[in-house]
Amino acid sequence: MQPILEKEIDKILAREISTRWLQELGVPLPPRKANELVKYWLNHTELVAEPVIMGLPGDDNWCLHRSKYFPDPNVEFPTWQRILDRMSDPIAFAAWQYGVYTGNYQGRQMLWMHGENGEEGKSAIARIIGQELYGPAHNAISNASINSNEKRFLNSHFEHAALVIYPDASNRKCLSSEEFKTLASAGSDPVLIERKGKQAYTAYLNARMWICSNFSPEVTSDNFMTSRLLYISISPMVDEKPDPTVKERLKAELSGFLAYAEQCYEERCPDNYRIQTDTDNDVKALTEQYFEHFDIIFSKHWQVDEQSEVAASIIKEKLKVEGLQSKPQYDQFVDWLVNRKGARWKKRSEENGRIFYAGIAPAAGRRLSLDEVMTMES
Repeated sequence: MQPILEKEIDKILAREISTRWLQELGVPLPPRKANELVKYWLNHTELVAEPVIMGLPGDDNWCLHRSKYFPDPNVEFPTWQRILDRMSDPIAFAAWQYGVYTGNYQGRQMLWMHGENGEEGKSAIARIIGQELYGPAHNAISNASINSNEKRFLNSHFEHAALVIYPDASNRKCLSSEEFKTLASAGSDPVLIERKGKQAYTAYLNARMWICSNFSPEVTSDNFMTSRLLYISISPMVDEKPDPTVKERLKAELSGFLAYAEQCYEERCPDNYRIQTDTDNDVKALTEQYFEHFDIIFSKHWQVDEQSEVAASIIKEKLKVEGLQSKPQYDQFVDWLVNRKGARWKKRSEENGRIFYAGIAPAAGRRLSLDEVMTMES
C-alpha cells in the first residue's frame, strides 16, 4: 500500500466514484457531478488518524504495511549464520536490524556495510530484508539520487518509509554532505520535501539508512560523523559455491534471524538510542586514512617553520587545486593544520583583517606563486 500524495486525492476519489456509478447504474457520471460529490464527502466526513508507516504482526493499528514476520527462537537460521560469521560485528548488525524493524531504536546511526570483493552477499541480504520485512515501507536510492541534479529530491525517498537502502554506493564522501546530515536527524527536525513537478513542503522523516558499498566511507574525526556511523565490514565467501536456493532459505529463516537479532538488541542497545559496537577501532583507522590525505597535501605545498606564516587565501587556493573546494573541507583541513601541525591563526588588522596561519612555510624547493612572494615580502 502506498500513501496518496497531496492534491492527488480529489482525482482518485472522482475516478473511483465514476467507476462505481457506472457499475451500479449503467450510465456514466458527468465529471462536474463527480467533483461535487467528492467535495461534499470531504466537507462532511470524519477523517481517521494518519496511519503509521509500518506495523508488526499483532499490532492493532492502521498502517501502510504490516509485516508477517516475528521473532521465533524455534526457527534455525544456518544460512544467515554463515553470513553473520563473515561480519566484523554481527551482533551490532543484527541489533540495528531489529531496532529499526520494530521501531524501538530511536538513535541516529546509519549502517554502512563494506565489502570490497562485491560478492559477499551484502546486496542480497539487503534486498531480502527490504522486500520481506518492510515491503512498500522501504525505498532505495541510487548514486544519481545524491548528485547535483537530483539531490533536492532525496528527502522524498525517505518520507513514508521505515528503511531506505543505498545499494552499490560509490560516493565515499556522502556522509559529510549536508543532505545526509539532514537525514541523520532521525525525525527530530522538520525537513523540506520536494517531489518532481510538485510544490515543496516540510515534513518529519523517520526512516533509517542502510548503505552497501564496495568502498569504505571517508570519515573525519567529527563527532557528528563518528557518532552516527555504524560501520560493518563483511569478508567474501570462502569455499562456497553459488547456490540458487539461498534466497529462499534466507526468507524461510527470517523469523529465526529476528529471534537472534532481538537478543542482540537487548545486549547492545539497552537505552534504545546508541548501538554499542566492536568496530570503533575500524572507524578510527578510517579517520587516520582520511587525514593521511591531508598529510600528503601538506607535504606537497608546505612545511613546519616557526618563523614563517602563510596567508589563508593561499591555503584555500592550493586546496582547490587538490580537489578540496567546499567550505566544510577547508574548515576540516585548517582544523587539522592547527591540531596536527601546530599552526596558529592570526588576523592582521593593518591589512584589513587578512587571515594568516603562523608556524608553516612553503615547502622547500617549491616554486612560489606571485601571491606567495608578495605575502612573504609583506
